[in-house]
Amino acid sequence: MAGTVVGSIYTPTGSSRAFVYDAAHGVRDLNTLTNPLPGFTLMTATAVNDAGWIVGYGYGGGGMYKSYVLIPILPGDLNCDGVVDFGDINPFVQFLADLNA
Repeated sequence: MAGTVVGSIYTPTGSSRAFVYDAAHGVRDLNTLTNPLPGFTLMTATAVNDAGWIVGYGYGGGGMYKSYVLIPILPGDLNCDGVVDFGDINPFVQFLADLNA
């Protein structure tokens, strides 16, 4: 995305954390914007594309480094296909039905 920067930043304790920066929000720790797997830390972000997808790698403990892809979800995109359209109605109705069960 134009104007978006990703990378890694070091904390005062010396650990690496993935970040995203844009003029509207400033620097943000990606670990606070996502729900990573328990024990998994997003250590660095290496690239962001025009659609806002962020790739990088993190550490899951036990010496396991893993790559990741973060894909932004639009508000209202209930079927996670990248657009808000009539295809989002069925997941919404299903959600409401589950609430009433």
